[in-house]
Amino acid sequence: MPQFLLRWIGSFRTLFRNVFCDLPAEDQNPRGRVLLELKSNWEEENMRKLNWNTLCVAGLLAFAGWPAHAETYPDRTITLIAPFAPGGASDVLARTLADGLSKELKQSVIVENHAGAGGTIGIGLTAAATPDGYTIVLGGNGSLVFSEGVYKLAYSARKDLRPVSMVGTAQSAVVVKSSLEVNSLQDLVKRSKEEPKLTYGSPGVGSVLHLAGAMFNKQTGGQLVHIPYKGLAPALTDLQAGNIDVVFANITSLIPFLEGNRIKPLAVIDDRRSKQLPDLPTASEEGVKGVSMITWYGIMAPAQVPDDRIKILEDAIANVLKTEAFNKTLETQGFDRAPEVGSANFAKVLNADFDEWLPLIASLGLKPQN
Repeated sequence: MPQFLLRWIGSFRTLFRNVFCDLPAEDQNPRGRVLLELKSNWEEENMRKLNWNTLCVAGLLAFAGWPAHAETYPDRTITLIAPFAPGGASDVLARTLADGLSKELKQSVIVENHAGAGGTIGIGLTAAATPDGYTIVLGGNGSLVFSEGVYKLAYSARKDLRPVSMVGTAQSAVVVKSSLEVNSLQDLVKRSKEEPKLTYGSPGVGSVLHLAGAMFNKQTGGQLVHIPYKGLAPALTDLQAGNIDVVFANITSLIPFLEGNRIKPLAVIDDRRSKQLPDLPTASEEGVKGVSMITWYGIMAPAQVPDDRIKILEDAIANVLKTEAFNKTLETQGFDRAPEVGSANFAKVLNADFDEWLPLIASLGLKPQN
């Protein structure tokens, strides 16, 4: 039996004895006579049958309303908020993680989609949730970091949330319309300086891929003009049609659009080659330094969730990331497993991204959106 219950049992027993068992026989006031009568009746009818521990636990729970499993976490369903629409690769990642956590924690973990405003709706719901470890969110660098430079938020990801663990990453690549007379990333750098009206599409203002293009301009001196879309698929469709010149795209989403040779991939904007497109060189291999963009995803919780519950969650996530089922989903959806797990490692990534990207966003002159 837990120690705190034993302590309460002792207190309850003492109180019971003081009231019913230690009354002086000569007490002649009305209260004393009533209590003596109760004592006598109790002793005659029930005292020999009572189990003290049962009586005290029942009295304690009835008085305090505490469940017998108060020290256990988790003891009920955990909600994993996915701040994006159902059906996409990120949603599949969230649901696969939830399935694995359900098995590890032996409690249901359900996914709730709360899309909109660059993921900040779902992130905000988590920041405002009760800090008991029963509401967590799968956020990305777009929804957690870049959003702070683009949206007027009622919360701060750095103050109102705490990292649990990074989960996965996704690479991106630069692609151009097939009619554009460039065949390498160096060609694009040269062309973008000579022809400042070249356009690039992204899934929206402040998105990871918008900032990938902004970073390209800053590092190379290029002058690509940003055209925002409502999602990456519309941007890639317009690129196929020749309506824009360039797109910075997640490789996961890009691959289906490569069929038909209507767009040309130039380079992976990462220091590692892609497993999905192994023949595609990296930006650094093309001689373009400082152009690297990784999309990462990780679990966050409300800031005041106790440390012991965060530890339970991060250990469970670490175990899920080792399973064959989870890694098969990562590969199928074009993700890589997070290189390091745990809250401390995730905190380092978050802090580094805030320091690197918020000044760049400010330099772009983006006006915060409501």
